[in-house]
Amino acid sequence: MKAVLFDLDNTLMDRDHTFRSFACQLVRECLVPMEETRREALVAEMIERDRDG
Repeated sequence: MKAVLFDLDNTLMDRDHTFRSFACQLVRECLVPMEETRREALVAEMIERDRDG
């Protein structure tokens, strides 16, 4: 190993955007089909429970 890279405090990557994208993809691809409003509510709940990491 030549190097280790740490991204702290959203320096290199926008964590909020990345986590929202992850949550949307997870709900869309891995859970049963559901209405858009329920999917959005589930993503919002995941973000709230994550509490920024």
